[in-house]
Amino acid sequence: MLFGGARWYLMIHGIDKAGYKLAKNLPRYTVVSTGRKAKEIIPYLIIGMSETGEINVWLSNAPSGRNRTDRVLHELGSGQAQWRENK
Repeated sequence: MLFGGARWYLMIHGIDKAGYKLAKNLPRYTVVSTGRKAKEIIPYLIIGMSETGEINVWLSNAPSGRNRTDRVLHELGSGQAQWRENK
């Protein structure tokens, strides 16, 4: 991931058995505009990064919270990325 001009940040994060269990059991969300529940849940892995290289990894039942209720976010892990100069 390119961040801050000429810096590359790197972090490796795996999903353990508890993460897979969470993904299989995510609840259905509701679409606000229609009032319908989602038929099938597709797990989303969401990765956030701060300017200092702190990285958070979440598992969610929806890609965003827009027009949805019952969206959940489970934090799978966090850490400090290391950076190196792009040569």
